[in-house]
Amino acid sequence: MTPLVSVVVPSFNHAPYVEAMARSVLDQGVQDLELIVADDGSIDGSLEILGRVAATDARVRVLRHPGGLHRGRLPTLLLGMREATGRYIAVLGSDDRWLPGKLEAQLTALERGTILSYTRVSHVDPEGRPLPTSSGRAAVEIGLPAFEALCLENYIPAATAAFPLEAYRRTGGFDASQAYEDYALWLRLCALGEPVLEDRVLAEYRVSRLGTDSRIRSLGRDLLAMHAAIQAARTWPDLPESQRDAVDSWERVYRAIVRLVSGELTERIQPEDRPRMARLIKDKAGRLLELVGQEQLGTWEAALMRGDPIPRGAATGSSADDRVMGHVDVPVAGATIPAGTVEVEGWALDAGDRPAGVLVSASGGPAVEARFGLLRPDVAAAHPDLPGARLSGWAAEIDVELAAVSVRIEARARRSNGEIVPLGATHVSVLPPAR
Repeated sequence: MTPLVSVVVPSFNHAPYVEAMARSVLDQGVQDLELIVADDGSIDGSLEILGRVAATDARVRVLRHPGGLHRGRLPTLLLGMREATGRYIAVLGSDDRWLPGKLEAQLTALERGTILSYTRVSHVDPEGRPLPTSSGRAAVEIGLPAFEALCLENYIPAATAAFPLEAYRRTGGFDASQAYEDYALWLRLCALGEPVLEDRVLAEYRVSRLGTDSRIRSLGRDLLAMHAAIQAARTWPDLPESQRDAVDSWERVYRAIVRLVSGELTERIQPEDRPRMARLIKDKAGRLLELVGQEQLGTWEAALMRGDPIPRGAATGSSADDRVMGHVDVPVAGATIPAGTVEVEGWALDAGDRPAGVLVSASGGPAVEARFGLLRPDVAAAHPDLPGARLSGWAAEIDVELAAVSVRIEARARRSNGEIVPLGATHVSVLPPAR
């Protein structure tokens, strides 16, 4: 029998949290649901815990990739979405949880024809202690119509989103080419109808290094990813004509600000785009100040509002985190074999630096170096006007002996004078080889 709601949860190594997550879903007042947990090659006992939960409740299904491999968060989310059959879909992180009454409140809105329902979210630390931050806002708090507000800010927390399966399919679902695939989907859904906020805190989002969505959002990465999502909405064949002017304008605004952050010459801002550019600069002012300083920000704003182009080199640099985003994947069943392939991918925003290579070092073993290959066409296609866009998306694969519990991956760039500089680094923790 087809359930009313399918709740889809991608899960990876969240043994301390998965049972509480599952109970928070199963204990909702809505009984006509299925809980689909798609596991991403967990090796910490998560599967055993989920298996015990499934044995006591037939509404729970646990999925795995073929061979139990680790494939990454988005492929795991899509694995669960392909199996979802409910009239409505809700998504949740495996380390987060819902509060009582969440699903019932949203179903009331969805049954009235709402295309996207969401709630406010409180943040907690890894031990579940409340943090002073939260997420989820109404468009009226931002001071713009709902779709325009979403172009400025992703105010819809993924941990609370619920939407009709038919609308998900109509809009193309989660797009694997997007860095912020949830935001890209929200844009398409909200182009068709206004989202509805259930104005209560009805979920907890865990802020943790182990979080399902633990990506550190630098300003440069935010702007690049939001520009890509708005570009995708702009070329979506079903975009309503009523939203086209707004999408076209926001695409031009994001294109200009991305070029500014990258230190490139930007075209004149058209009069019809200037209010949106002014609002974007105001909204991001604190982070722009950290990036370029008060004097530079004032120069940008004055020139943009006059309609003057910003000269090349006006952006006097950016932090390493704003030049590169790195994603690390170890696509083996944990590290239960003595060697594996480490994959690193990302993009550089500073066109003055060219991706040069990646250095992988494991404690107790030799460092391994490789050049970047497998250039990412999605990044270059999204930003054809950025000099060096062809090189801004990169990936590398390295076979490395997993001799210890910590592997450090460092992305590096080569400057025009030949200097090699680090762009960003991350660590992967693995289990020692099985004896």
